[in-house]
Amino acid sequence: MLKFYRGRKEVANIPSIFSVEVDNDADVHISMPSTMKHENKLVKVARGVFEEYCSCSTIHGTKYLGESQRHWFEKAWWILAYVFSLIGCGMLIRQIYNKWDQSPVIVTFAGKTTPVFEIPFPAVTICPETKAIKTVVDFTKTYHKFLVQHEPPYNVSSQELRLKYMGALSQICEPHLTDTFTMADNVSEESIIDIIKQIAPTFNDTMHLCKFRNSMKYCSDYFKEIMTDEGLCFSFNMLNARELYREGISKDFLENDCNVPSNWDLQSGYKEFIEPRTYPYRVLAAGARSGLFVLLRSYERNLDYICKGPVQGFKILLHHPAEIPQLSKEYFRVPLLQEVLVSVRPNMITTSVGLLDYTPNRRQCFFASERYLRFFKVYTQRNCELECLANYTLKACGCVRFSMPRVDETAICGHRQMTCYNKAEHDLLHEQYLNGITKNISSTHECECLPACTSIKYDAEISQASFDWSLLLNAFKSSTEYPGMCPARLAIFFKENQFITTERSELYGPTDFLANCGGLLGLFMGVSLLSFVEILYHITLRLCCNLRKNASSKDTS
Repeated sequence: MLKFYRGRKEVANIPSIFSVEVDNDADVHISMPSTMKHENKLVKVARGVFEEYCSCSTIHGTKYLGESQRHWFEKAWWILAYVFSLIGCGMLIRQIYNKWDQSPVIVTFAGKTTPVFEIPFPAVTICPETKAIKTVVDFTKTYHKFLVQHEPPYNVSSQELRLKYMGALSQICEPHLTDTFTMADNVSEESIIDIIKQIAPTFNDTMHLCKFRNSMKYCSDYFKEIMTDEGLCFSFNMLNARELYREGISKDFLENDCNVPSNWDLQSGYKEFIEPRTYPYRVLAAGARSGLFVLLRSYERNLDYICKGPVQGFKILLHHPAEIPQLSKEYFRVPLLQEVLVSVRPNMITTSVGLLDYTPNRRQCFFASERYLRFFKVYTQRNCELECLANYTLKACGCVRFSMPRVDETAICGHRQMTCYNKAEHDLLHEQYLNGITKNISSTHECECLPACTSIKYDAEISQASFDWSLLLNAFKSSTEYPGMCPARLAIFFKENQFITTERSELYGPTDFLANCGGLLGLFMGVSLLSFVEILYHITLRLCCNLRKNASSKDTS
């Protein structure tokens, strides 16, 4: 700070950034630096541009801020109005964004019905509740023997074989029955799968008569053996094993390949211009004459009421042809000496092409090419869950259950590992539950088994009545005897010729989001897209042009 005097009097305290000329007989001359002159010009031009913008802006109330004659209280009023409008508009836009981000999909009914011949007839898996032929191994007798002795007699070779059978059979029967017993767990000579097949009732002992689309054939023409978590079962209308499983899977899953090429896939359906008689099988109309009839049988001498409980008969599962049956999750029963009629209603969900650009977590489903499975070529939620459980069990126990997908080198769990793989399944479900309710928890194994974007389920309406086999034979005056046979009859057919599909589609797309945001901005502030362009124009192009114009006018003067 500099002090200057004129005569004996102090004139002023002047900052040193100014240039000063002092004359003893004249006034003090103070000149501003060039940088400050430029700043004053910028502020002056910016103020002019601001006042010009306020006078011509399309945003409501802006003109009052640029009028110099307005009282400061009026300007403060409009500033507060702007602040509250922006806050309210921002909160509503945030709600719309959260809805667009978290729930962009809506499930609605399709505009037209779908005929039943556009989808395959349901795959049918039948599992007998009789798990062993008593002449091979009597589960009830051996069970009571264990209760008395507690320790198996290993010194008898025939007993060793029977204990080996019991070790395999215990994985199919109720698990709590044998968890306290000590059994032989040496299955090095024969796999558990081979033992289960050896002791189980044969195909001909179970499947007596089959008719499909009013055409009667040998059941072996329709049904194939399949190993499930319920042991040896028989499946109808499933895909060719080599079209269902990837290369490298254990040969146990390829032994009963039907060797029939498929003309259908889950996402695109049947190929165009193919014959009605294709595979997987389909029917051209609803009704019992177009459905599947199966006469099942079991023998009284093989019934075991301890292994699977007091309800004897068969477990049935309806699923689509590309899905691996898991009867521990869902099934319905066909009791012995009963006829069960199953009226099927398809439940199909498709996904619009407009959702392809969304992430799977946002649309909550996977398209066929988005989720790779190690063992399965076809992605379904059930197949994914089964593979995830197999991987988790292998990691926890060092082996997998006999029915789980695996490679040949993977060990199969024996009786001693039953507690481990049952606990692994419980732990996996518990972990998924925690991940579902607590998003921040660190997961050691993430399955990510969302539903497939195209899925088919078969809802069943069931009715049943008594099936008196002996009276039927008497009515036919049949001389053929079936000693000890306990039959049951199953009929499956579509209820209606058409059904209504449901479709996932966009609820809030980018266009809807922008339209809602524009509506709110227009409601609260009278703002449009051109309003933002106008603001950008005044703070850039208009300001620069005015500065240049002001500078050129100074130069000419």
